[in-house]
Amino acid sequence: MGWFGDLCSGIGSAISSACSAVVGAVKSLGSALVSGVTGILKVAGSCLGVISPIAHAIGVALGFFKKEDNLDELGYRAMNSDKTIEEFDSTEAYINHLRENVKLDRAKFNSMNDEEKLACRATGVGITSHGIKEKTGVDVPPEFWGEVGRHEFSADMTMKIIDAFKAGNNLSDFSGYLQNDGLALEAKIAAGDKVRAIVAAENPKLDSNAVAGAVQDMCAASRKG
Repeated sequence: MGWFGDLCSGIGSAISSACSAVVGAVKSLGSALVSGVTGILKVAGSCLGVISPIAHAIGVALGFFKKEDNLDELGYRAMNSDKTIEEFDSTEAYINHLRENVKLDRAKFNSMNDEEKLACRATGVGITSHGIKEKTGVDVPPEFWGEVGRHEFSADMTMKIIDAFKAGNNLSDFSGYLQNDGLALEAKIAAGDKVRAIVAAENPKLDSNAVAGAVQDMCAASRKG
């Protein structure tokens, strides 16, 4: 089956079809963006409706999206672009290219099936990951978006998590901690301290026991899947 089959095996047919659509647009998207977007579909495809507005708000706050941007439309444009994100000096320049030089065929866009819409939305979130990396230096793994969607974090909360894990560029430790997935003891302790600090800052009326309970609830939800 190759790398694509391995990537999309075990997931729903709609998400698998969306993966196929993204891979089919590799000449427009570029291999790096295709890899990120298919990863997002695999771990967060079912909650992209929650994730997309959060990603958009983060992009607006960081300055590479405009308030009027629509991530589904940008994803559509990206999948039909004559240039990939790798051909631009910045994510912002790439997005400007999509807005100004890639036509949005409104009739085709409005008549897309669910799988095509999902592919476009995931591509918009994938572009967001590139922008966050460029602006903050933090790699945003697909698993992180899965946690954002699962817990329905606000854009502000999501940025606080990114900032908390910025120093070591180890945002993957956030999802690793919540899911109890393979972190070394030292990394697990450090991640737990950061998560508790974030929850305490977001809920100043909670005492330490209540904060610990809230974190345990988050972990339980993440481990349930």
